[in-house]
Amino acid sequence: MRQHVRTLALCLIAAFALVALVASTASASLPEWGGCEATPSGRYANSACTEKATHKSGSYEWYTGEAFGTVRRRERGDPPKQLSHYNIEAVVGPTTFETTTNRKVECAYGSVEMQLENGNTKGVKEIFLRLHGCEAEGQPCETAFSFEEGELNDQVQWEGEEAFKGVLGFVEGKGTEHPAVGLGLTAFRPQPKERPRKVEILFVAICHAPSIGTVWIGGDGKGKNTVISLIEPVDKMTTEFTQTFSASAPGVQAPVKFETGPERTMSEAIHGEWFGSAWTSSWADQAEGGSPSIEIKAAK
Repeated sequence: MRQHVRTLALCLIAAFALVALVASTASASLPEWGGCEATPSGRYANSACTEKATHKSGSYEWYTGEAFGTVRRRERGDPPKQLSHYNIEAVVGPTTFETTTNRKVECAYGSVEMQLENGNTKGVKEIFLRLHGCEAEGQPCETAFSFEEGELNDQVQWEGEEAFKGVLGFVEGKGTEHPAVGLGLTAFRPQPKERPRKVEILFVAICHAPSIGTVWIGGDGKGKNTVISLIEPVDKMTTEFTQTFSASAPGVQAPVKFETGPERTMSEAIHGEWFGSAWTSSWADQAEGGSPSIEIKAAK
């Protein structure tokens, strides 16, 4: 009898440990992309999947990855819209790349295309960025393979499947009612081997101003080739998001890190000398036409 009791106790301890592990794993996955869909016997009581129901008595469930869109498919007869194939387009406002020495590359407007990353509920990939009306000290800047004068783009990286990627993370307020979420964008295309310093390049701006010349925008790996934007709204089903890139001082990005983890920065090389770089801009993100609403879930 004593042995049976001991065995039962050990089983209960193991069960509680497993439940705790699952709960912590689910919590650790946030923030993440997904969708809250109406379904019987769901775990959530509201349409944003932020209020837990009791004993699976809710009317909503949270879906990610290939499961996203299954309810829509079943109820309407439409094909599922998997997160791995979910496309987002953005209108880019005035954008400035500024160094700690107040050197600026300024662009008037632009556009972005990106896709949620397959198998990664936090990730964004295939980011194709085009900026127009770019100049430094009143003279145009463009990439080597630009479509027009004054255009910066990452077309070469995008075509080579080396376009920069994004990942969601908490900037502050994790576990609170009003968390701030960021999207960290990282360049990872290696520079040409003949360059003296190993960096990952977002793009190269060939500027006509002699005092600026060619500007390499990127930085060393391990977090030194990343820029973080604040993205909102969170915990709301929508097809529209806003990304804001800000600086706290010339060449100093804000925020410069997620709530946990190391600092993440970018740099610019002017005449072979590297300086800290800050990116200021605003992106108006819009889901591809006909796509269902989606959500950045930040609440447990």
